[in-house]
Amino acid sequence: MEKWKGIVIMLLLGGLGGYGAWQQKQARDAANTPFVVRPIKDPSKIPANIAIQAFVGKPLPAWNIAPKFWMNSAKALNPTDFKGHVTIVEFFRIKCSHCQDAAPVMEAMSQQLAPQGLKVVGIHAPSDKDAQENDWNLVASVCKTQFGLTYPVAFDEKSKLFKGVYRGQLYPSVFVLNREGIVVFAQTGFDELHEARLRSVVKKELAKKESSTR
Repeated sequence: MEKWKGIVIMLLLGGLGGYGAWQQKQARDAANTPFVVRPIKDPSKIPANIAIQAFVGKPLPAWNIAPKFWMNSAKALNPTDFKGHVTIVEFFRIKCSHCQDAAPVMEAMSQQLAPQGLKVVGIHAPSDKDAQENDWNLVASVCKTQFGLTYPVAFDEKSKLFKGVYRGQLYPSVFVLNREGIVVFAQTGFDELHEARLRSVVKKELAKKESSTR
């Protein structure tokens, strides 16, 4: 074999070996690098669960939850009962940390904005792996004593409504209905940016009635 051919072959083999070592180093570095969720500066760009976005522009499907699974309400409720009001509907779980963060915000909005026409409804959709979340008496007690919720809250037994009819996956899942009962906004998750976006949408919808009466 000519000498130059041998040199080329050695260089190629060396290059392949070096590339393989580089790939291994990249894999090791990736495995040792902690996953970091970077903050989103623009609330309008918060990603939302695709499934619940399908309800925007439409009325919400009926809940048909039995009266015995309601608290802070003398009767069973459905989305049509809130026509004429701007309404927040939140699907949540008592052991979801984001839902726990959202609870005082939802209660505060319910109290502060009720005079302007806001209604808030919570629907507890339990995890199928948690016995406590599937105990309605316990859930109702937590909602009253620990979360301090005074607005209507329902129990979605075995999450049949949330995971079946609504195809929900993430908690909390929040919908805003306008005064005609049409979904104008939907998002999943909760932090200060989600709160800012929710408040902005609610304020805008509430103002529509005010401006029309001037």
